[in-house]
Amino acid sequence: ALQPAAVEGRPAREPLPAPVLPLRVAVGGLPAEVVFAAAAPGTAGVLQLNVRLPSGYVPSGLLPVTLWVGSFQSQPGVTIAVR
Repeated sequence: ALQPAAVEGRPAREPLPAPVLPLRVAVGGLPAEVVFAAAAPGTAGVLQLNVRLPSGYVPSGLLPVTLWVGSFQSQPGVTIAVR
């Protein structure tokens, strides 16, 4: 669920709809800071997440990404390349 509610099939406009439930992200098993989470501006049906990786202790390489929305966890197998 998003607040305010998104209009299905319409590009997102200000104020951008944001998730109602809390979000958490882990990269390589380490927590990442969620700095933005809302509908992607000007795009229909896409939720944009901007996260900041902690500096100094995140390993490099192909790392697993896990997203929690409330108590729901993303499927395994999603990765991001970090160097």
